[in-house]
Amino acid sequence: MKIDSEFAKANPLNILVAEDNALNQKLIQKILNKLGYEPKMAGDGEEALNAVKTEKFDVLFMDLQMPHMDGITATQLIKEQVKESHQPLIIALTANVSDIVKEKCFSVGMTDFMSKPIKIDEIAQLLQKYA
Repeated sequence: MKIDSEFAKANPLNILVAEDNALNQKLIQKILNKLGYEPKMAGDGEEALNAVKTEKFDVLFMDLQMPHMDGITATQLIKEQVKESHQPLIIALTANVSDIVKEKCFSVGMTDFMSKPIKIDEIAQLLQKYA
């Protein structure tokens, strides 16, 4: 798989990232930019919920631990409040990769799971899988 800015042309997706940590935001944005994407950013689950209500995203990378509204709660509300045709695929982002956490993510309707720190090849594989 070729990983460069042409990747997004072959795998077009509108991406939202919900992440409260500024350093992690910069890192994932840099990775997605390198792949040719211009992701939108949300600082917490509440911002992500509002963004999904106003714009259609294909993929939402959702941090699990955020202030104001965590990723699990935000996912539950997206599943309840956003029309099914406008719901993005939600991919959990977390450093905690235990089976209990994974099970909780899938039980609220998340599509997939990605552990931090994220790596460009892993994110490319995931995006290609869902494009």
